[in-house]
Amino acid sequence: MAEKTLPNKILCVCIENTVRSVMLESLLSKYTKTISAGIDVASFSNPIVQEVVKANGIDFQIKEPEDIDDIDLDDVDLIITLSEDAYRYIKSKELHKKCEVEQWVTARPPVLGEVPRQACFDAYQNIFNELVKHIENSFEIKVR
Repeated sequence: MAEKTLPNKILCVCIENTVRSVMLESLLSKYTKTISAGIDVASFSNPIVQEVVKANGIDFQIKEPEDIDDIDLDDVDLIITLSEDAYRYIKSKELHKKCEVEQWVTARPPVLGEVPRQACFDAYQNIFNELVKHIENSFEIKVR
């Protein structure tokens, strides 16, 4: 994908709004107004995501997961989906008619508590690195 100018406001969407979309929000919020949401939100924020973000030198406070249906899309310029399910949801609700939508293929994160903590941290770090590459390949910015 050719590099383009960063939109004024980006919505990052994954399934639970606990890992991928939150990390992307943390990365992009330094450069533009960014929010994140999920299509089937979890009931808690993920503390390991906060650790990964902090370990990468980003001062960002993880918030409670938000449902995409509670987000006002009027001023959103770009929706970035980080899972096939999120992309299909956006299309089924015809949200793509309100603004541009991109699907960034990313690894599915392990579920917190189903793998050892260090394995979870390492997997989240790999996803974080993937997101950095997506940003740098998509926009006219250098994250690292």
